[in-house]
Amino acid sequence: MVQDLIAYEDSREDSSDEDVSPGGASLPQLDPIARLSIVTQSVAAYAGGLERSHLQRFSSRITSDTTRWLSHLFRFFDCAAFFHEDVLEGIVRLARMMLHYKYPKYLEDGYEALSARPPVIYSSVAAPLGLGLPMVCVRPVPCNTMFGSQQKMDVAALDRFIQEDKANNRVPLIVLADAGTTIAGHVDNLSRLQELCKSHDIWLHIRGHSLAALSMVSIPNVPTRIADSLTLPIGVWLGIPALPVVEAEVRTLASSPDRDSNLDLPVLSSRAQHDKRTLYRLFDTSTPRPPRSVGVARESTLPLVAGLTSDHFIRKMSCLPLWAALQALGRDGVQSKIRQAFESRRVEKHGNTTLTTPDRDLKLKLLVIGSLGVADKTVWPLKRSQQPGGESGTFTVNEVVTKPVSTAVLLESVACTVVFQFVPESSEGENVSRVSAYFDKLNSWLGQILQRDAPHVPVVICELESNGVVLRYCPLEMAGEKHPSPAEVDLFTSCLEQQLVCHS
Repeated sequence: MVQDLIAYEDSREDSSDEDVSPGGASLPQLDPIARLSIVTQSVAAYAGGLERSHLQRFSSRITSDTTRWLSHLFRFFDCAAFFHEDVLEGIVRLARMMLHYKYPKYLEDGYEALSARPPVIYSSVAAPLGLGLPMVCVRPVPCNTMFGSQQKMDVAALDRFIQEDKANNRVPLIVLADAGTTIAGHVDNLSRLQELCKSHDIWLHIRGHSLAALSMVSIPNVPTRIADSLTLPIGVWLGIPALPVVEAEVRTLASSPDRDSNLDLPVLSSRAQHDKRTLYRLFDTSTPRPPRSVGVARESTLPLVAGLTSDHFIRKMSCLPLWAALQALGRDGVQSKIRQAFESRRVEKHGNTTLTTPDRDLKLKLLVIGSLGVADKTVWPLKRSQQPGGESGTFTVNEVVTKPVSTAVLLESVACTVVFQFVPESSEGENVSRVSAYFDKLNSWLGQILQRDAPHVPVVICELESNGVVLRYCPLEMAGEKHPSPAEVDLFTSCLEQQLVCHS
């Protein structure tokens, strides 16, 4: 029965006609690394039956190795990490840790400690779930309306909200920023957000596919200091199943990261699924304490009470599949997979012109809202307030990963998604508004045509509130599928060109 449920889209029990055979399902292809990950997941489950002392030694070795490799791969040195299944679980744990940090009596008094001075979480998209806080504590920040991308957080509005909340006796807790928004792949102004959060003592958390670019940088010993914590869905980026979600934070302890103390080891916890990881910083406990103080500083216990330490995952050993995958791929293998995804920019080409500069004689224009791979001066004004690059206005992937550029510039320069749509010929690229219902239907129809005639370039039909129905291609979400070959990309562009000609 299980085999039939997996191998066929519809079972015979669901079919009213017994003579009609169920259609075969499209099963995911597994390469050797994916098979290794699935096998080691079973080994991890088996290892969970070991005696606790044995399992603890085993887990400590695997998790410390994995954390060290990932911290160097993403240049997030001296960090702690937390692995989890749900994409929001890491944010929930970080928010819980910040509640204990901002409210010293939270452990004893619970919600009563928050009633007089409620906490506030700022986000430009959906609020994190599972915190048990009323919606008044989650404040959505509007996106830019006058300058720059309409998908990026308005930093001036955020600053105003923080000032208002402080004046109203509320406690700013966390700012959730995006390095690659969910659909368009736009990057918030991370430098300004970091300065703002530092000045107000607010935790800055960053998520998004553009963070994958951190692993491509070949400049050694250049640390990433752009946020307090990151979410890194490595399993999604690499297309490897059975990997966990990870939250990781920067360690800010003044002591050496190589000390033998168990309290200073990076900590991880894990559940199976794609690897999403949050890196997070640890609180600085080097400040001199009063002479009568006994025990460790309160800040050093916050990850423990928030559920970010190894006590919460030791029996699962779920980081073993990630450990095995990293062993098999190596640094070069990980960088090659991610770089291949970012270099899929050929899908942006349309005939002899880019999608942003089609023939002006056409009655329709194909407008690129988010670009992929490198910065092009014909695309960037649609998604950025400033145009990166030199005199030519362009960067190549090789340039941004081999030159010593800041993390903010890197994330702005190497985008993760291409999003495009049909718009009326009279539309100006820099003042794009939502298209009419007719063009929504036209873009939906175009997406269905491309999905049918050029399926090897997976295009998804999405809707942006500010633009309407758009078509999206993100090679970092291909779930183990091979990236399109040159011939498949040529087929896609030919199909797209044909549809443009049909509507000229």
